[in-house]
Amino acid sequence: MQPTTRRCGARDLSAMKVSGRVLADSDPWQFATGIGLTNRSASPCTLGGWVTFTMVGISVICIPATPDCPDDPTAARPDQSVTRVERRAPQTYLVKPGEHVALSVFWDSIVGRRCEKFWYDPSHVEIRVPGDTAPIVLKPPQIQPCRGAVGITAIGEAA
Repeated sequence: MQPTTRRCGARDLSAMKVSGRVLADSDPWQFATGIGLTNRSASPCTLGGWVTFTMVGISVICIPATPDCPDDPTAARPDQSVTRVERRAPQTYLVKPGEHVALSVFWDSIVGRRCEKFWYDPSHVEIRVPGDTAPIVLKPPQIQPCRGAVGITAIGEAA
């Protein structure tokens, strides 16, 4: 009988940017950023499905009276939009200690012809894996999404 491998949780994982690229003009998104979820525990664990991706705070100082400045610059952004980009059915991955599984975040830049509404960069992102409510913090997130809109792939579906 094989031992059951436990599901990875926030206590086991760290997040970091592992890749970034400009997409073709024909793509609905302008940029793709790969986010790696690394198993920093001493034992393997499984990871799969869809994360919860929450952009929090702002990375610059803004004056609350300024249009588009969030009421609470340290809170989750109420005006964000996260869309699932499904390329195939989510799978489950065995993640050994020190290894990572990536997902992609797609976004259009706040700078450029495709952005009609400015949005302050988030100070960090909270990522929650299936089965765990504790956040994995990615800081700095190194994304500048126009309108606060991003698309995410399932875990293991890095573009």
